[in-house]
Amino acid sequence: MLLALYGVNLLGLATSIRTSVVLAVCALVPLALIALAPLLQTGMFVAARITVVPAGVGQSDMLKWMFVAAWSAYGAEMVSSVVAELRDPERGAGRALGVAAITVLCAFIAIPAALLGLVGAAQLGEDPATALLPAAEAVVGSWGAGLLVLLLVSALLLGAYTFLVSSSRTIYQMSQDGLLPRFCGQVNRNGVPVGSLLFDLSVTLILLTIFQTALIELVAAANVPYLIVFILLPLTWLRLCGTNARPWRRALAWSLIVFNLLLLVFGGAQWGAVVVGVGVVGTLAVLPLRWWRRWVDARSSVEPHDG
Repeated sequence: MLLALYGVNLLGLATSIRTSVVLAVCALVPLALIALAPLLQTGMFVAARITVVPAGVGQSDMLKWMFVAAWSAYGAEMVSSVVAELRDPERGAGRALGVAAITVLCAFIAIPAALLGLVGAAQLGEDPATALLPAAEAVVGSWGAGLLVLLLVSALLLGAYTFLVSSSRTIYQMSQDGLLPRFCGQVNRNGVPVGSLLFDLSVTLILLTIFQTALIELVAAANVPYLIVFILLPLTWLRLCGTNARPWRRALAWSLIVFNLLLLVFGGAQWGAVVVGVGVVGTLAVLPLRWWRRWVDARSSVEPHDG
């Protein structure tokens, strides 16, 4: 499936977006049925279940899973990696980011609330890998398992595909900015950064070799550098704005810094040394690549040119 997604991506951004739309419809329709079930079948939904915390669940467990959830919750920012390829980037960028942020916010409120209200935290916690199954069966009966398979396969492909498109564009831009090797900046006739796709594929295969079928641990390892970015971003914003920023915005920035730092340190620690170690090594791996690019650029600038 991974190789198929890379192949489709080579056809250009327009084809990639159309493919994403198809996958999104297949994933979102079942999720919408579950999220809207409290409105369609009010007798099935018990609001009191939302506030019930199962026995044995503590703050460390919440931080552990919030650490992973941050990987997709902050994922709305991926829109920024492709807005430059829109027909009207200046007009479409803000709109695209706004729609993505609102969609993610609604999803992370409505879907958990629906799941808890329909089946309760205790039943959901019996098997986290199939947490959606009881709710799907409660909404559509015996069709629930089939609907869930469609949802999970489509969501898996859509998630992988979305990160593939955004990460390859980010790697390409880093190459253009002189931060990664030049081959990452090569594009094909469809304008797709093939060099960054190969780089991205190499990293993905390394992670799959390490974690194999433990995909949730792979996500947790990838989230280590991701959360580091979301600690540095508000710090950078504070440094750029200085005292010009409004007090409530500075307070919000510091709140995000502290919150993400807690998730990184305490939530990440719950996943074990291997996951955190792979994430840290992956973060630091960019440094020798950066040094290599600087050495190549310095060498090419002093070499004599023909003519």
